[in-house]
Amino acid sequence: MYDTIHTKIFSNGNYKNDIKYTLELNRFFFRLLGIWPYTKMNFPYLENLKRVSLILVFYFLLFCDFVPTILYVFIEEKDVRIKIKLVGPMIVTFVSIVKYIDLMLSNNQIKCCLARVDNDWRNVADMDARDSMVNKAKIGRRMVMLCAAFMYLSGLFFRTVMPLSKKKIVTAQNLTIRHLPCPAYFVFFDVQASPAYEIVFFIQFFSGFVKYTITIAICSLAALFAMHICAQLEILMASMNNLVNERDVKNLGKRLALTVEHQIRTRE
Repeated sequence: MYDTIHTKIFSNGNYKNDIKYTLELNRFFFRLLGIWPYTKMNFPYLENLKRVSLILVFYFLLFCDFVPTILYVFIEEKDVRIKIKLVGPMIVTFVSIVKYIDLMLSNNQIKCCLARVDNDWRNVADMDARDSMVNKAKIGRRMVMLCAAFMYLSGLFFRTVMPLSKKKIVTAQNLTIRHLPCPAYFVFFDVQASPAYEIVFFIQFFSGFVKYTITIAICSLAALFAMHICAQLEILMASMNNLVNERDVKNLGKRLALTVEHQIRTRE
């Protein structure tokens, strides 16, 4: 059992490496989406311009996937069963748009939570407490990598292998129908004509990439905070056990105060 509550302040010499390791995957996926709360202070204008550009491009991709599918369901497709099947992909795209908006609106709250994680790493109680936090951070990273592998591999299969492996349909008018990742209808051009088909295919592919990245980013945030709380609770349990085993009456009051303070901080 390790002693997590000291009357002396322990300086975490590995703080920078620890926090970098803990937030590395979160930073990567949130930067892909252009919504990482922290920006580089050396070039704030260029960084903000990059963020806005990424966000606009990703919204364009999401709506290019969402709107044509709606038009296809209500204008082009006549089979009710196929319409019902397409409700699922439309809901997924709509939910992804809502989640992306919610992540942007919650940017300040996410920043505050990340600051709390940063503060806990900076003020870690001792080496044993640090080891506990590192172990939980490793578990969180494995969860994120597993989620990313599952989302991207399944998305790659759904967005490329499935549509390309399907046989082309030749109509009675001798028109060749090539499959897209998601059925789509465009008012101003024929999606089956080249290069319109290829352009729409790649737009839908990258739209799927955006949707998967949004899901992974949210899962990475959940894994980070869940594992960090688990580490803090583990530290709290150890400190309470040490409090029970304390024999020095002089240190008992200080240990109790620090334990209660840690509990309040964890609950907040």
